[in-house]
Amino acid sequence: MSAAETYATWVLLPQNHFRTGELIKLAAKRFLSDLKRTDIYFDENEAVKMINFSERYCFQWEGDWRGKPFILELWQKFHLEQLFGWIRKDTGTRRFTKFYLQISKKNGKSSECALISDFHLFADERINTPKVFTAANNEDQAKICVNMAGRIIEQSPALYDYVEEKQVKLSTYGSNITEVIHLEKDGFIKALSKEGGDKSAKTAGGKHGINASLGLVDEFGMSPDHGASGSIYTSMAARSERLMAYLTTAGYNMSGPCFSELRAQGIKVLNGSLAMDNYLPIIYELDRPIGPDGKETEITIEYLLNNEEVWQQSNPNIDVSVNRDYLREMLQNAASLGGTTEVDVKTLNFNMWVDSPEVFIQAETWNRNAHGLKEEDLLGKECYGGIEIVSGMMLNAFVLLFPDVNGYTVVKPIFWMPEDYKKNTEADQWQNWINAGLIKTFMGNVVDNDKAYEFIMSEIKKYYMHSFAFKTNLANNDIVQALIKNGIQGNPISHGYQGISTPTSEWERLLTAGEMEHFGNPVLTWMNSNCMAKRKDNDIRLEKSGSRVVGIYAAINALAQWKSVAADGLGEIGIIYI
Repeated sequence: MSAAETYATWVLLPQNHFRTGELIKLAAKRFLSDLKRTDIYFDENEAVKMINFSERYCFQWEGDWRGKPFILELWQKFHLEQLFGWIRKDTGTRRFTKFYLQISKKNGKSSECALISDFHLFADERINTPKVFTAANNEDQAKICVNMAGRIIEQSPALYDYVEEKQVKLSTYGSNITEVIHLEKDGFIKALSKEGGDKSAKTAGGKHGINASLGLVDEFGMSPDHGASGSIYTSMAARSERLMAYLTTAGYNMSGPCFSELRAQGIKVLNGSLAMDNYLPIIYELDRPIGPDGKETEITIEYLLNNEEVWQQSNPNIDVSVNRDYLREMLQNAASLGGTTEVDVKTLNFNMWVDSPEVFIQAETWNRNAHGLKEEDLLGKECYGGIEIVSGMMLNAFVLLFPDVNGYTVVKPIFWMPEDYKKNTEADQWQNWINAGLIKTFMGNVVDNDKAYEFIMSEIKKYYMHSFAFKTNLANNDIVQALIKNGIQGNPISHGYQGISTPTSEWERLLTAGEMEHFGNPVLTWMNSNCMAKRKDNDIRLEKSGSRVVGIYAAINALAQWKSVAADGLGEIGIIYI
C-alpha cells in the first residue's frame, strides 16, 4: 500500500476523528475514490521518486537538524505522492498542474518548496530545461526558497558533487544564495520579483519570456493580487509537464486571491461542487466546534486552550517540527494580550483566516456581554439611535441603545438590505440570518428609501426614542431626513479621530467590563469580528470595510448621542413617543 493510501485510510478511521479537519477528510476521500477511476491511474513507482530523492540525497542545513537527512512524514507523502504519481491515460502526463497547500507555520512548508525545487532541477526525468521560479508576497520572501534549495545542495554530498564538477553553479549575494544554475540541463532556480521580473529575460518587460516549468509561491495568503505568480503561471502554456504550487499559511486578506480564489476553489473541488481535475488542494484547517444547539460556533483562544486534541488539525507536524509547549505559550499570550497577538496566533500558529490585522474586541470578551435579558425587557424604555448607511445596494443598520436596563447598556440592531445583496460573499450566512428575521430584505438590487424608513419606524415605535446620531455626510440622506421630519431629533457626528474616538473608547470599555447586552445577535457578532482598530496617539477609530462593520458603527453613533445628551444635562427633555 502506498504512503498516500495509508494516510488517507488513517485519516478516515473513527478513532482519529479529531486529529484532522473536515477538509483533509474530504481530500482523503477524494484520493481513495479516484483510485477506482479508469481515465487516470496512480503509478506508485512515479509517486515515490521525489520522496526517494529527498530522503536519500538531501540533507538539512539549519539549526539542530543541520547535516541530517530529510525524513518526510506520512502526511507530507500523502500530497507529494499524489503530485507526482497521478497520471492521465489520454496524454501520459501528470494529472496535477496546480497545487495548493495551506498549513500553519513551522510545519516544513518552506523545506518542501526547496525539496520540490531541487528534485525538479536535478532528478525529474519528465522535465527538459527545468526553469524554476519562486514568488511570494514580497521579493525577500521569494528568495528564501531559492536560498534554502541552495543550502540543501551545499549540505548534500551527492548534490554538491555537481557544484564541484562545475555542472551546477550557486550564485550568491551577501550571505544568501540567490540562484541555482544547472549548466548541463540549461535549468535554474531563481526568484521572480513582483516589481522587476526576471532581469535576465530577453523579452521586453522581463516577465513575458520566462517559460517556467515549475512555479512555487510561498506565503501567498497576504498577497493583494497575483503579481509575479500570475506571470509565472501564464508563462507555462507551452509546457506539457508543468506545476504551479502555492504553499501558504492563512492571513487576514480575505479579499485577496489566496482566500477568494485558491482556497474557495479548493473547497469546492473537495466537496465535489467544482470539477477541476488538475487541481490538488490540501487544506489543514481547524473544524469549528459544535455548540449545545448543534450549530457551529466560533474558534476562540479559550476553545484552543481547552481542546489541545484539535491542534493537530492545523499542525500535522506537531511534536516533530512544531513544539506543543510553544503553541500553549503562544495561546496564553494571545489570551492575555489580545489585539494583534491574537490575530498572529490564530493565523500563523493555527492557520485560521481572520478579517482584520488587529482584533478590536476579542470574541471571549464579546461573548461575555450576553446576560440573558430578553427583548421584551426593552418595551417602553428610553433609547437613543445611531444610523449607518453605506449604500442603498448594501447592508445598512440602525441601532437602538438603551442606557440602563437592569443595570446593563443594551443594543438592539435593525438591519436591512436589497434581496440581491445575498449574492455578495462578505458573509456566508445571509440566508440563515434572513430566515431568522435578523435582516429585512427588499426586492431588487437597490432599497427603496421610503420602504426602509417605514421599516425602521415600525421597530422604533415600540420604544421611547429620544434622538439619534448620523455620520455628517448623511445629513441629506432620505431616511435621515424622513426621521427628522417625523419629529425625531437627529445630530451629525464626525467619523474622524476627533469625533469618533471618545465614543469608540467608551464602547470598548463597556464591553471589556461586561456591562453591555447584545443578545448574542449573530449579525452583530460577525461584525464585531470584522472590526479593525486604528490607533493614533491616544485616539482610536474603526476601519470601515463595506457593510462588514455597519452595525458596530451604528451602535457607536447611538452611544455618542446618549453621552452627548447626558453631558448637556438634557435628561428627559425632548423625548418623543412614537
